[in-house]
Amino acid sequence: RQSNNDRVVKNWAVLVTVYQLLSKFLHEMDEDYLLPTWQDVILDTVRTLRQERASEVFLDILGQLIAGGQAVIDDDMKNPRDYPPGVTVVGYKDEGFVYLLPEIAHREVIRVQPLRFTVTAIGMQLKEDGLLIPGPNNLSIQKRVRGGRVRFWQLTCESLGCDT
Repeated sequence: RQSNNDRVVKNWAVLVTVYQLLSKFLHEMDEDYLLPTWQDVILDTVRTLRQERASEVFLDILGQLIAGGQAVIDDDMKNPRDYPPGVTVVGYKDEGFVYLLPEIAHREVIRVQPLRFTVTAIGMQLKEDGLLIPGPNNLSIQKRVRGGRVRFWQLTCESLGCDT
């Protein structure tokens, strides 16, 4: 996170300098070109940074896999359904949360688009974004599925755009 902040600060320093020089140059040339307002530049920078975040890319690709029927979030953790071959269960929806199987979801996402981030790094970003509710000792919690204890990421339902 610190390296991202450092990068943003350095990028802004360059942007401010270039903007000031360009503005001064255009003023001296008596040109009436309109430079983008600072708000537009800020919004574009924020959008670009969010698109670069592994957590955003991860959730976007996962959402596409779910929408395309290649992955599914089952709505019954106590009695999970059997799905046809080629459809991967990446989690369960229950109690207003999505319980994501992090390793399985990550495996499905990197088949579509390789990510330079580990499962843990993505989980940390999701936590920073307020989308992952961590367990008491780590990012995951345990729940029982089909008689076995399974490790999940507990995500807010809004993180994947599901209805409660």
